[in-house]
Amino acid sequence: MSERKKYGGRKKGTLNKQTAKIKEVVYSVVTNNIDQLQSDIDLLEPKDRINVMLKLLDYVIPKKKPEIEEEDKEPVNFIIEI
Repeated sequence: MSERKKYGGRKKGTLNKQTAKIKEVVYSVVTNNIDQLQSDIDLLEPKDRINVMLKLLDYVIPKKKPEIEEEDKEPVNFIIEI
């Protein structure tokens, strides 16, 4: 790909307007209904309550990428022909 100078548009990392609006609405719905959500979770069976909590954790704690141990890495060979 050619590196062209970018003119206009969003700056890198800036959310588009729709994404920002959707996040704002979802946040508002959750915060306005937090007591009801907690009551609903409390009514669940223990197994289901744990499943809900585990699913909610994905939104609070980022998932860790798997690490590759040094001994598991295979050497990479490059052949350069001129």
